[in-house]
Amino acid sequence: YVKEKLNSFEYMLEGFDEDWISTSSNSRTVQYTNLFPGEYTFKIKSSNSDGYWSNVNSYNIIIKPPFWLTYQALILFLAFLVLVIYLIRKEMKNRLRLKQELVTEKVNRERDIKLNNEKLRFFTNISHELRTPLTLILGPAKQLLEESNENSSDYQKSRFNLIHQNASRLLNLVNQVLDFRKAQTGELKLKVSKTDILLFTTNTFDSFKEFAFNKQIDFNIISEVEHLFGWIDRDKFDKILYNLLSNAIKFTNKYGHVDLFVKLKENDENTLVIEVSDDGIGIPLKSQEKIFTRFYQATNSKENNTGSGIGLSLVKSLVELHKGTIVVESKPNEGSTFTVEIPIHRESYSKKEVFEFISNKEISEPETFVPIKRKTTNTDIKDKILVIEDNTELRKYLIDYLSAYYKVYEAENGEEGLQLCRKIKPMLCVADVMMPVMDGLEFCNELKNDEFISHIPVILLTALSENEDKVKGYDVGADSYLVKPFDPLLLKSVIVNTIKTRLELKAKFSDEVESEVGLLTHSPIDRELMDQVTNIIEEHIDDVDLTTNVLCQELGMSSSKLYRKIKELTDLAPNEFIRTIRLKKSAKLLRSKKYNVSEVTNLVGFNDPLYFSRCFKKQFGFPPSKLLK
Repeated sequence: YVKEKLNSFEYMLEGFDEDWISTSSNSRTVQYTNLFPGEYTFKIKSSNSDGYWSNVNSYNIIIKPPFWLTYQALILFLAFLVLVIYLIRKEMKNRLRLKQELVTEKVNRERDIKLNNEKLRFFTNISHELRTPLTLILGPAKQLLEESNENSSDYQKSRFNLIHQNASRLLNLVNQVLDFRKAQTGELKLKVSKTDILLFTTNTFDSFKEFAFNKQIDFNIISEVEHLFGWIDRDKFDKILYNLLSNAIKFTNKYGHVDLFVKLKENDENTLVIEVSDDGIGIPLKSQEKIFTRFYQATNSKENNTGSGIGLSLVKSLVELHKGTIVVESKPNEGSTFTVEIPIHRESYSKKEVFEFISNKEISEPETFVPIKRKTTNTDIKDKILVIEDNTELRKYLIDYLSAYYKVYEAENGEEGLQLCRKIKPMLCVADVMMPVMDGLEFCNELKNDEFISHIPVILLTALSENEDKVKGYDVGADSYLVKPFDPLLLKSVIVNTIKTRLELKAKFSDEVESEVGLLTHSPIDRELMDQVTNIIEEHIDDVDLTTNVLCQELGMSSSKLYRKIKELTDLAPNEFIRTIRLKKSAKLLRSKKYNVSEVTNLVGFNDPLYFSRCFKKQFGFPPSKLLK
């Protein structure tokens, strides 16, 4: 430590320095940079002023590499590189596969187009060939029909008419193929003229009555308007209706329902809405997107369908040509509803599309839309009665006796009767109490708790004559009770009176101010439904725009189901029922002497006091002013 300023040092980093490095006592720090990872030995020695050197001191130093230079990092990098190569290779394979599929799809599409064109060409050629023999069939058939009025029996007339109808139908099918060909090539042109749309639609509907009757289908046309004049292409409109009605009946099973609704679009009197609904086999969800594609047939239609898959494609082409839209709502085994909307205002079409030929009668008719009672045309002439009896002889006897007055259906037990009842919806059921599988009491209870058939009256037949047994029958909702043995004439009288009473109650509800909707309900489920409907109407009673659509949305029911249920309970269409509730409410308000006629008109959702007074007088037989006196 003597003369320490004369001390000197030497150091070396073994593995980095090759020789010892000298430094004075004034510099006592050593700095190394850019050392590679590894193990080093730092050596140092010192000497005093006399030149005496100390022993060498050593220090082991380890420089750790950064993470990206470790073996783990190398492994990860190699794994990432392999993954990138794999993904790139996979993407290249996918691109190659997609390119091949695109080429294949293009080839298939060209092949399909060529095949479809060949099909159309074949159908067109065949159709042209069929027109000549069809003409030779239709001509003589029509001649036979005209000559049969005087010289032939009713049976011969019906046969001649059958020949003529089916030959005409075949001609329509031939023309449909030709129209489809024109639609695909863009040769089909629109020619609209002013038409009594409701009359035209009814005529097309009537041509399917026999078809529906032969399949025992409940076939109805329902209109919300009395006069409906507008501009349509009659030929195109007829083909649209023809295909939709034909498909609906074709794919609806025995005892099913097909309804044709004719109405104007809500808040738009220039748009016609046609709904064709059925409760047939329905359309699978995956097929609904392709149902309007030419030559496509739904997967569940093979058993029922004998067509070629061009009908709905033609309908879509005709609707779009008519500047309209068509949509389908369907559920398998529950049915389908096709909704067509087309404009019927003259201004919707160009001058080239308007055909000015109008009959004198059409010119004289005002183009107005007057709400009236719905018109319903049914294929059934007689009321339907269902007889449920396990004894074959008694069942056949009752059927033979009642068939002179009603259209009678039969079932062996309550379960079979309930299924048939849901299909045909009879006017009344006659059921035995003691039956296998499901007895009469269980049948009556199930029926009265089914919202779609709960309105149907039930007459129970039994050999049990005790009051307790009758009480059980009435407790489950039976409308009448007959004890065996009974006089068939008595059964007929009970049936007549039950139906007559129901009709009188419906008339009383409509005609009398004081009568309540409770008169029309004969089961708890009916009462609950009508209470819901009445409450919705009363909540919106001052709303001029309250329509059937509002009720459907609030109740979550389709328009066809709501129409059928309210019609069966009240004998009124939903719009008529809404108007009746409005008028009954107005009568109560007028009797309170707090409002005049004009105020009540607004309170119950009428626009015009004069129109309100006319409706009121038509409903109750006296003017509203009478209640203010």
